[in-house]
Amino acid sequence: MRVSVGSAVNFLVLASMALIAGLLSLKSLAAIPQALLLVVVAASAISLFLSLLGPFFKDLDELSRILLRVLFYTSPITYPLSTVPERFAGYLWANPLTVLVEAVRNSFVFGLAPFPLSYVVMLVSSLALFGAGVWLYSRLRGPIVDVV
Repeated sequence: MRVSVGSAVNFLVLASMALIAGLLSLKSLAAIPQALLLVVVAASAISLFLSLLGPFFKDLDELSRILLRVLFYTSPITYPLSTVPERFAGYLWANPLTVLVEAVRNSFVFGLAPFPLSYVVMLVSSLALFGAGVWLYSRLRGPIVDVV
């Protein structure tokens, strides 16, 4: 709950600053929930999947930290995608965080809805991963209880 309150306060500060700077419009406000929906669904799916595998693989925590760090540094979080040479841009789009970062950036900064194809692909893949996690949970419920 504490994280939710902190995130809500951060969002309000960011939205206020964007309004003051003239970057946030009604069109932007309509696009923000779409981008945040992608983030929530993807994070939920990945969290569910990792939490199911965690009891069986003790070093998954360290591996996930390394992989998340690699995903972070190879996604355009601290730099715009337009600064990346064209020959490397395709590799960045293979990173799932790139779709999320660009969707949120386009919503807040440019007032654009997420690109429809990338939005649908990310939403469908996140829902598929979430469905796989639920299926895996139903299959591993007993063994997880035994391991834990």
